[in-house]
Amino acid sequence: MSKYQILQIDFNEYSASIGGMERRNIFVDPLYLEGMMKAKRIEFYKVTDGSGDTAVFPLNIIRKGFVEISLPPPFTPYFNILTKPAGNKERGRMRFYEACEGAYAEWLRRRFAYFSIPQSPEQNDSRHFSWSGCRVKPRYTYLLENAESSLESADRMVRNKPEAEYSEEYDFEMHHRMIAEAYKSKPPMRLSEYVKVMEIFKQNGILKCFSSNDGHVTFLMDNERKTAYAYNICGRNTAGLIFTALKREIPQGYMLDFHGANTKRISNYKSMFNPVVKGYFCIEGFHALF
Repeated sequence: MSKYQILQIDFNEYSASIGGMERRNIFVDPLYLEGMMKAKRIEFYKVTDGSGDTAVFPLNIIRKGFVEISLPPPFTPYFNILTKPAGNKERGRMRFYEACEGAYAEWLRRRFAYFSIPQSPEQNDSRHFSWSGCRVKPRYTYLLENAESSLESADRMVRNKPEAEYSEEYDFEMHHRMIAEAYKSKPPMRLSEYVKVMEIFKQNGILKCFSSNDGHVTFLMDNERKTAYAYNICGRNTAGLIFTALKREIPQGYMLDFHGANTKRISNYKSMFNPVVKGYFCIEGFHALF
């Protein structure tokens, strides 16, 4: 299809390559991936034409019998491809993405029996994935563009409540019990895996955890891009906890990503903060022979 090749690279090369790449977020950052590597099979690849690299991307590989599939790791809404700038002229951009993203999509379809990989909200053009044989599905998240000042427009059901009593704590076993309850005893990650991952997040300085008597919220902090992600929300009466934690703990000027708004129940709950809805898309497909 194109002159571009997909080559596997190691974590160190990936980490050194992402500086000039676009569509970065915490979920494709080495500080996040280092934690996930403790629990999941994360592999790293680059797209190259021989004279230079044009993209890099992580994959979560899952083996099912004799076949492999690729899905984002648990609690990871965006697991996207990172590309170099494609230029400002549409003709050049068309050629770049047709080759680069087309090669990526074609390779996924040859490699995996099934894949489902959500792309960054910063990627707003799904055509090249669709033209390369991927299915494209819409997804949504909620954003508070300035976490602290946006709280003034939150629903009065949240805004007028007394500020929640909470503490910053890192009891990951307790967090996992609350997650398991929320997932009806079928959590996306085993306790031992979850503790390993969260310990690395904490060591890497990207984690803030707050708990009240009956609720818990975990934020991932992307300090380079001034974004906080509501990574885990579990328990009861969490709206007041989130409101108070945002007001007191999230730095001024940070954006909050509510980490998905893809079911009616969750969207109704998160809409109390009067966020802005932001669309993104997920590419999926089966082996090219299927």
